[in-house]
Amino acid sequence: MSVSDGITRYFLRMYAVELGRTERRRGWGPFGEAVFQTVLLVLIPIIGVCAAGLVLMGASQAGYRWLMEYRAAVIGCFAILPLVAAFTLVKGLVWGYRESRGEALKFGTRRDRVVSNLQFWVVLLGSLALPWVAAAWIRMAH
Repeated sequence: MSVSDGITRYFLRMYAVELGRTERRRGWGPFGEAVFQTVLLVLIPIIGVCAAGLVLMGASQAGYRWLMEYRAAVIGCFAILPLVAAFTLVKGLVWGYRESRGEALKFGTRRDRVVSNLQFWVVLLGSLALPWVAAAWIRMAH
């Protein structure tokens, strides 16, 4: 299974869950809520890699000076660009399912809900570990 297939399946699982809800937290509807949750899942590892990169860059004096000198550009590159990239990727993969409620309902089983929850937690914990692994690597290198 490719990454794009995994993202699409995660979206379909979230869409099926949202179609089954009677109350909405936001006014986005089931499709919008599923897109939001999928963008979040795609964005988490990107932010983890960016944070690890910042830890590695800030480890040296030259890297730290560069980060402080160009902090506005760094904020843009490490915060805004990943969000735009994640949304564009998800939109490109799932926009065709906007009217395909029947396709999404196939993913509404209990097993699919468990798999989507497991996917979320694995991605979250793995992404949170990336900066810590980078910091530990720097510590061991000194």
